[in-house]
Amino acid sequence: WICLVALLVGVIYTSGRTAEAAAKAEFIAKLIDFVEWPAGKATDGSGAVVIACVGDSPVIAALKDAAAKKSAEGTKVTVRTITAGDPLAGSQIVFIGVCDKAELAKVMKAAAGQPVLTVSNCPKFAQFGVMVNILEESDGGAKVKFEVNTMTVKEAGLKIGSQLLKLATVI
Repeated sequence: WICLVALLVGVIYTSGRTAEAAAKAEFIAKLIDFVEWPAGKATDGSGAVVIACVGDSPVIAALKDAAAKKSAEGTKVTVRTITAGDPLAGSQIVFIGVCDKAELAKVMKAAAGQPVLTVSNCPKFAQFGVMVNILEESDGGAKVKFEVNTMTVKEAGLKIGSQLLKLATVI
């Protein structure tokens, strides 16, 4: 019985984490509709919105599924994996899936001065310059809570829609 209970708890825990990762990935994909990039920077040369992902997070696998769905709806979205410090040229969004401050510093240095939306789900990363930081879920993943660092958004030449800002905690 103990083994069965342990297995069920593991399945429930994994299902909850998978649902949370899927909710965060859907949120990141929807950000595309609420962010305005400078002229000529909204897509790469092929017309796709490129999301570069750093780290190893369950959100990245879910993001690939969300990108496929978004592409099927008419907005071409490509997800690629990079390492911290890699050039971000051609990317519109970078998802930082690693909660290491040294790795964050490398990503932020690569993003400096570029119209690239930085997104993370690590505690306090908005205070370190991440533009959109997804907070931990308190209601089982049904609603994504997030904060926006409007100063770094403005410095990158991006604009975030007022409808989205109304739902955010603004830093």
